Amino acid sequence: MGITCRYTNTNGESQSAQICSGKIGDGMVPAITLCQQPNLIVTTPNYRSNCEVVALESTAPTPAPAGNVQKQLWFSSTIDFTTTGNTNIYLIPDDFYLMIDTLEVVTLEITTPNAAPTVKFGTSTDDDLFFGPILSQSNATNTRHVVESPQNLITAGNTISGGVHSQSTAAVHTGLFIFTGYLIPY
Repeated sequence: MGITCRYTNTNGESQSAQICSGKIGDGMVPAITLCQQPNLIVTTPNYRSNCEVVALESTAPTPAPAGNVQKQLWFSSTIDFTTTGNTNIYLIPDDFYLMIDTLEVVTLEITTPNAAPTVKFGTSTDDDLFFGPILSQSNATNTRHVVESPQNLITAGNTISGGVHSQSTAAVHTGLFIFTGYLIPY
């Protein structure tokens, strides 16, 4: 299930964002705005509350023609890296495989940085299947740690998750778990 979010920013420009997983709170676009262009563009400005959502449209994934699939991006709701635990990100729909391309950790906000969190990616039943636990290199505002080409093909019915194995020792440390990949129909 994806959400297309069309909104008007404070400059009066009409924009849209494709959100495949995540949260829009209090009618606002989250701090990371994801727009699907010919090349996927991810920006991480600290928008706070300057983008008001004016319409939401929900669509289920549609199978791509045989041999033609596009890279997609999914992300978690905001994670508190000062607390341990796992977060489910995406349930692979029936009749699809998911081929994971990248796994990412992004820091949105951090104060008094110290020891970075140890993170992991996997499924809801095997939480470090794909990556980790490993010390995150994302330990400053608007930085990310990217794991390229984990080479995993996951079947329908599995839920992709990200987790904090050992917490950050910063006073405040929030961010996102992100992964990119290809939904391939059976």
